[in-house]
Amino acid sequence: NKISTINDGAFEALVNLKTLYLNENQFEEIPALPISTLEYLNFGYNKISTINDGAFEALVNLKTLYLNSNQLEEIPELPISTLEYLSFGQNKISTINDGAFEALVNLKKLFLYNNELEEISELPISKLEYLDLAYNKISTINDGAFEALVNLKTLYLHENQFEEIPALPISTLEYLSFGQNKISTINDGAFEALVNLKKLSLYNNELEEIPELPISKLEYLDLAYNKISTINDGAFEALVNLKTLYLNSNQLEEIPALPISTLEYLSFGQNKISTINDGAFEALVNLKKLFLYNNELEEIPELPISKLEYLDLAYNKISTINDGAFEALVNLKTLYLNGNQFEEIPALPISTLEYLSLHSNKISTINDGAFEALVNLKTLYLNGNQLEEIPALPISTLEYLSFGHNKISTINDGAFEALVNLKTLYLNSNQLEEIPELPISTLEYLSFGQNKISTINDGAFEALVNLKILYLYGNEFEEIPALPISTLEYLSFGQNKISTIND
Repeated sequence: NKISTINDGAFEALVNLKTLYLNENQFEEIPALPISTLEYLNFGYNKISTINDGAFEALVNLKTLYLNSNQLEEIPELPISTLEYLSFGQNKISTINDGAFEALVNLKKLFLYNNELEEISELPISKLEYLDLAYNKISTINDGAFEALVNLKTLYLHENQFEEIPALPISTLEYLSFGQNKISTINDGAFEALVNLKKLSLYNNELEEIPELPISKLEYLDLAYNKISTINDGAFEALVNLKTLYLNSNQLEEIPALPISTLEYLSFGQNKISTINDGAFEALVNLKKLFLYNNELEEIPELPISKLEYLDLAYNKISTINDGAFEALVNLKTLYLNGNQFEEIPALPISTLEYLSLHSNKISTINDGAFEALVNLKTLYLNGNQLEEIPALPISTLEYLSFGHNKISTINDGAFEALVNLKTLYLNSNQLEEIPELPISTLEYLSFGQNKISTINDGAFEALVNLKILYLYGNEFEEIPALPISTLEYLSFGQNKISTIND
């Protein structure tokens, strides 16, 4: 609304009111509110710069208070002992007055994100479990600032001005975010007290190496978008419960041995890795997802990771798959090899594979038997290559197939006969001049856009009894022929030379 004033007596009759929304109005100050039963109050998204004396004195049952997205510059004393949830996010607060939080003996969640705070002073809120100080200008944590926080579990300090991580004496902490600061140093003993920490985010900082991290309960560690070129010996030895590790977007050139047997998710994407050291992955007996995209790898060595289900090797310089590289991957379901230097498709002995991406390579040949072992493959991307013809594809499980952006002028006889489950087929942006018979009764989506097609052969679409979407745009058609496809819901003939629609 556009409310800027609360008239005298406006709430006097509301003797049972528990919830009051006044957010997104035009309030500039908070007057005294005589509503003793109130438990929830929302003043968010106003223009409040002043909290009048006594504004909250009558609110003896208030548990939740939103004052976010206003114009407040300081936090005055808040005499609301029942309060459990308090949001001051997105204001202009640079000062927390002495005693501001002293009465908040039941406060569990405090939001101070997006303000102008430059330091953290003492916070005497012993029941606090969740503290959000992100998006401020904090560079200093004053001595004793967190000493009273004996129940704190979650602490957000990302998007501040920290250059180092000091010792944090918060033994109850489970989640800590220092992402997007200017941290280049982790002080000795910084994490020693964090005996219950499970999740640590240090992404987007200035770290150049990974020191020893003595956090035995840690399950999630994000070190992405730093300048890390070195993993110190013993850095991960104490991380006996680590499941997720992000090291993407750093300066690493090789992958050393990683002694983290509990790891399930590992990202080394967007580094400068050209070498995978012998034994690098041997200890990773529980790894399920591995990201090595955007590196300098030229070949794929043997990967002894039997539980791996997802492998991303996209955008490297790979032209060769070493013998036995994938033999141990008996559970692999998803494989990205797009954006590499492959000129042919070798045999891939991965019977569990369901998703294979080989787009944006230099492939001109599909070797005999290349897909024979892929008895569970459902999705295959071969777009953006140098293929000139489509050979027979013996993949009966395939549901999605993309041959777009090649140089295909020929579809060999029997090319699609085995594709008894295919639903989506892209043949756009090729050199085809005619559409042959397509014996794919399951097909629902078909794109022949941007070819040189002027002719649809007799019977070409007769088997397509489930086709719903057909793209024929950007071809050489001069007339629209009869299309015997009763199921069709979407048809595109745009960008042709059509002047006639046949009877």
